[in-house]
Amino acid sequence: HEEVGDLLLVAVNLARHLKVNPEIALRDATKKFTRRFNYIEKQVAASGRQLRDCELAELDGLWNRAKRELKQV
Repeated sequence: HEEVGDLLLVAVNLARHLKVNPEIALRDATKKFTRRFNYIEKQVAASGRQLRDCELAELDGLWNRAKRELKQV
């Protein structure tokens, strides 16, 4: 618990040093993650399955595809 807190403080201090607003950076990263995860959910649903039916390798492949296809978004 304490080590994770220390890690978070280091990340915030690094962001400040780089003149990056850590709150905005985290918000943007969360939005990007959500877009990619929604993409995966839609692809799996289109195949008539649920996430729990997929192998990890397939989900990794879909994640990589989402990164490529959603890059412009």
